Amino acid sequence: MRFNPIFIAALVVPQLCVAGGTLGTNELRPLMRQMPAVQDVIDAGMDLSGSALAEIRLGPHFKYLGGTRMGPYTIRAKSKKDGSALVVVLCTKARFSTKSGQELSEARIEEAVAIEERLTGVMVRQESSAMVDGSLCST
Repeated sequence: MRFNPIFIAALVVPQLCVAGGTLGTNELRPLMRQMPAVQDVIDAGMDLSGSALAEIRLGPHFKYLGGTRMGPYTIRAKSKKDGSALVVVLCTKARFSTKSGQELSEARIEEAVAIEERLTGVMVRQESSAMVDGSLCST
């Protein structure tokens, strides 16, 4: 019986399976703390997976921020009540700024050296439910 070497490597070295848009859920805790009451509800009612998906990854045309991940962020979860599969979406608004902290207009965001995200909302859906309009968060 032959085994695929990539499959074996994926079992032995889990880091090889992490996609470009993934990050640890704990990295999103500071963002979730922006809405403490919402975080309390999430923590009380759900077990979040250890990884999350950043829906946006900035491209190389961002001189200083190429490769930076930003929201919305999707986290798989399980209900503590009945174990049902859930999806938690953290919706954010980004502020792009210069080295001195000056906010950049949308036309100049590719020059940004820093990005600050603000949590604007949290959505919870059953994993099996489809998106109605194809978007994760409304702006």
